[in-house]
Amino acid sequence: MKKTYILTAIILLIFLFGCSRYEDGPCISFRSAKKRVLGTWHVEKLLINDLDSTELYRQQMGCEWEFTDDPFYENGDGYVLYYKNCMDDTVRKGLWYFDNISENIIAIDMSGDIYSNPIGPLGRWEGWDILRLSNSEMHLWVKPEHYIIYWDYPENTTFYLELKKL
Repeated sequence: MKKTYILTAIILLIFLFGCSRYEDGPCISFRSAKKRVLGTWHVEKLLINDLDSTELYRQQMGCEWEFTDDPFYENGDGYVLYYKNCMDDTVRKGLWYFDNISENIIAIDMSGDIYSNPIGPLGRWEGWDILRLSNSEMHLWVKPEHYIIYWDYPENTTFYLELKKL
């Protein structure tokens, strides 16, 4: 009987500490990834090759994103994303969805609403690797191997984005 308790405890510890879906956690969540994404998020930080480009992003594109579960297409593929430009209070419409079964890549497309000043992957479709997804924080990055040349950035450019839920 004692061996059963010890074995159960070991399995439980492996499950709790070894199965985090995202590199930076959280280790366990009782809410689905989709439920954690839904809501309004503030753009806290944008790093391009580790250089802070947050103000450039806010001036050109916006400061808030609202992820909804409203279907973007009639067939149910993707969901509506609203992003607000806090310089002039305009709100534009985009698309978001999880790009794989394990929900560790989120695709964000703001190009459906014509926008003239995208910054790298921000403003065009891209699959962002989710590093952290909690109820109040989302950390995303684009790996250099996912990079698309026409963004006018060198191939080895990295983009890191932090969002905080409002």
